[in-house]
Amino acid sequence: MTRGWTAQGTCPQCGGKVSLEAGDPVLRCSFCRTGLYMVPDQALRYTLPVTGRADGSSGSRLVFLPYWRFRGARYRVLPTGRIETSVLDTTVLSLEGMESSVEPSLGIRPQAVRLRLVVDSSELIPPVVGPKEGLNRIEQRLRPYEDTRASIERLVGENRCLIYAPFLLETTTGRGTFVLRELFGSGAERPISAPEGFSLVEGLARPPAGNKMRFLPLICPECGCGLPELPGAVAMRCDNCSRAWIVRRGEFIRLNCAILPPPGGKGDCSYLPFWHVALRLDGLPIKNRGELRQRVIPYQPVPERWRREPVQLLIPGFHVNPRHFLKVSKRMSLAPIDLAGGGRPVTGRIEAEPVRLPLEEAAQAVRVILSHLFARQKRIYPLIPGSRPRLTGFRLLYLPFLHQGQDLVDAWSGQALPGNALR
Repeated sequence: MTRGWTAQGTCPQCGGKVSLEAGDPVLRCSFCRTGLYMVPDQALRYTLPVTGRADGSSGSRLVFLPYWRFRGARYRVLPTGRIETSVLDTTVLSLEGMESSVEPSLGIRPQAVRLRLVVDSSELIPPVVGPKEGLNRIEQRLRPYEDTRASIERLVGENRCLIYAPFLLETTTGRGTFVLRELFGSGAERPISAPEGFSLVEGLARPPAGNKMRFLPLICPECGCGLPELPGAVAMRCDNCSRAWIVRRGEFIRLNCAILPPPGGKGDCSYLPFWHVALRLDGLPIKNRGELRQRVIPYQPVPERWRREPVQLLIPGFHVNPRHFLKVSKRMSLAPIDLAGGGRPVTGRIEAEPVRLPLEEAAQAVRVILSHLFARQKRIYPLIPGSRPRLTGFRLLYLPFLHQGQDLVDAWSGQALPGNALR
């Protein structure tokens, strides 16, 4: 993945300055040793620093215009059986009707400065365009540069937040129009129409909506011990009571979690987290795990018990580059692992990668993974864009990977993963 954008926030406990990565919900204060999980109503919000002169005429006002920032692995499933992968990290204006007056994207400017985490401010213009529509606009922006129309497009591992750019809104005397002057970058001035200017003024007067922020202490709800303060983690496991937790509806919810030790229990290994999901594939002629394996690898025998198990996938819950994400998902999902009876409760401390891919994002990747599995199946591949995979069960499963030089090798399937593929 691309390098993250740095930001600075304020600890709500002691008021100390905290450094963090934009979009990271985990806040760690080095002064009071507090660990908090930030839960915004809408999205985490940041502002670009004001670098220009913020003073102007008596009627001028400081405003911050909202931009959605999206970062993730982008997958394009083409009708030819090929899957294009890339890393997307971009911004898009989240206001209607101002694309011709204001830059539609912030470009690389946010990467060159330190952003500021914002909890509440009356100078922020509320976003009008939602994240779904914002992402759709980015896809439309990229489409002219792509030769083939994709049958499936997905942004997986999506990290989204709002970045506000500072402007000075000034009234042009005698002409009834407005001017927006950038307070960052070049400081360019841009004339805007009266309806656009009055719309911004109304946005400032509008009561803030969706601006509340909750701070959850990183404390295990079960035993009261501290949860690990891992950057970017979306699921956390208590080393004391071994319970795992995810945030849902503003609170920690218990997560089904298991570990599968290496065969024989020997070897210097690390554990990588996978989302183990059970599926019902409406629209595809695949009803169980055995049929899935036999369709992809027809020359290998299938254990009879697999025909009594639902379709199952193992999706990496850790950050890995897009191409390896597909390879690991395919090989681990087809590996001869006892998923029905395999695994035991996690106890004590283990050496494991943090869970940084949310379950919802793993679910977004299902049809892309199915396309990768059946890329050579001419009868099944065209059916995948119209299919409707349904999650019928899930859990977090830690699988053992042995250290072999610079690589990590799965102890059960022999799947090799280059160490530099991990973030």
